[in-house]
Amino acid sequence: MHGERGMEWVALEAFDPTPVAVALTIGPDHRLAYTNHAYRTHVGDHPLGRPIAEAFSEQAGRGYRALFDQVLATGEPASLVEAPVRAAGGGPDRFLSVSLSRFSHGRPGVLVIAVDVTEQVVAARRADRATKEQERLRRRFESLVWLSAQIVWVADPSGLVTESSGIWERVTGQSWEEYRGEGWSDVLHPDDREPALRSWVETCRQARPWHYTYRVRRRDGEYRHFDVHAAPVFEDGVVVEWVGTCTDVEDQWQERQRAELLDRAAAAAGEQTELAGMFAALADVLVPALADGCGVHLLPDLVDRPAGAPIVAHRIATASRDDVRRQPPTGEERFAPDSGFARAIKRRRPLHRTFPPGRPPADLLPNTTVAWLTQAEATSVVLMPVIVDGTVAAAVTAARRGDRAPLGPDDIALMKQVFNHTHDALSGAVQYHRTQQLALALQHSLLADPPRLADLELAARYLAPPRPGSAATGTTRSSCRTVRRRWSSAMWPGTTWPPPWR
Repeated sequence: MHGERGMEWVALEAFDPTPVAVALTIGPDHRLAYTNHAYRTHVGDHPLGRPIAEAFSEQAGRGYRALFDQVLATGEPASLVEAPVRAAGGGPDRFLSVSLSRFSHGRPGVLVIAVDVTEQVVAARRADRATKEQERLRRRFESLVWLSAQIVWVADPSGLVTESSGIWERVTGQSWEEYRGEGWSDVLHPDDREPALRSWVETCRQARPWHYTYRVRRRDGEYRHFDVHAAPVFEDGVVVEWVGTCTDVEDQWQERQRAELLDRAAAAAGEQTELAGMFAALADVLVPALADGCGVHLLPDLVDRPAGAPIVAHRIATASRDDVRRQPPTGEERFAPDSGFARAIKRRRPLHRTFPPGRPPADLLPNTTVAWLTQAEATSVVLMPVIVDGTVAAAVTAARRGDRAPLGPDDIALMKQVFNHTHDALSGAVQYHRTQQLALALQHSLLADPPRLADLELAARYLAPPRPGSAATGTTRSSCRTVRRRWSSAMWPGTTWPPPWR
């Protein structure tokens, strides 16, 4: 026995120089009987003969003792993967890949063979932490995307969409198969589709950042303006992909449009002095920005109109889109005092109507406007009284056709802003217009009605007197009569026209 045991120890001592940690425990108490140099280096230099519970108290507390008992009792090998072991000297923990097998020469025991896998475990855990960090950053980025309501997408070097955050599909109703590649362009406004694609292709060719604004049809069918930003991702100087975002900017776009429209209205009104020219310029501002067609009617007799008398409206300006027939710019309409038009003017508030294409309300609008709305297949109209210095000076009608969304509350509010924004200019033009009309009335009152003669046509005309200090030529009277004879050769035989006295 002694010789055999000596042979066993000689055999075990052969493991002393190996880089693999080797140890042997004997008996049911698993007393430490052998350790090689690698074991003592990685695990610790524990005294031989001590039970495992004392030599490996920390590891035994983690369940290692039960595993030793199992191997000794059954003879079936066991293993531990990435088993943490407290290193000697209080250094950082080491990780061992441990194999346990029954040692049956002489007294039965457990042979321990362990390989140090600390570097592999540390590297794997470092990679795992990096992966988790990337996943955390990705979730954080997605949360930021949700908070900012942005649509994030990725495209290949040629510009074909390959990845999506999923928001585009929820906004537009497109499936991923419909969206990918160039499918996103199918939900752009028809007027924006080709220009946007051309701009995107040119951007990909030049490999430069892209900023573009286009209209996108949402799931509910409404078109809204979206800002798109995209940037190339380079590796070794070559574009490997594109990353982009789309953001709904309809509210900001509308605000910019309102500001620009008001600025154009102020500039247009400032360039005119006469009332008709000013309203014509404002109608051109409203079309096509707000409406497809617009008409302006002056209401000169509204204040002095006798009770029960019809309302006389003089059309002084019209405007329409290039592809829509324009109403005649001048004309006259009469409305009964109980008509819808008269009630709308009396209320001094805008009236808004939507209707089937080409079927506008009849008594609310001038006949010529109704005819135009019918022919243009309009679907909505606004009648807006324009109040200048507390008096309804004009009525403006604005309409849209079926190829655009009907006029809505925001459009009506903006129309009101246009006329409020130009009130001072309109006030000056109205005063000038009224002064001019008053002067004409005074001039007419100075003229007496000419007598009626069978063979003469008589007309009374007004001629302004010459300026003080200038040489008077011709008549200096402020009024004169022009006589035009109905010529008959029987009246003055032998004379020719014109008579010598003319």
